[in-house]
Amino acid sequence: MGSMITLGLGHLEIEWGKNEFFMNHSKLFMETDIAPAAYYYGGGQTEIQPAYVRKLGSVIKRLDLLGYTVEGCGSQYQDCIESIPE
Repeated sequence: MGSMITLGLGHLEIEWGKNEFFMNHSKLFMETDIAPAAYYYGGGQTEIQPAYVRKLGSVIKRLDLLGYTVEGCGSQYQDCIESIPE
């Protein structure tokens, strides 16, 4: 089965991986950031499990250093929109 790792904002998954094929984003968080969080599964199923949880505003600068700039995210979003046929 393996372990799923995700970096997300609510239902929006920014990045994910499984087993050893994932980017480790733990540097965005501190040890004290572990709290109950919702895990979303297919069929509308939700589970509450411990996870790293932090307000977006407190990690913006760290995300920027990792290459997740506002401009870059906008560009990726636009690419996705353009790749979908009408």
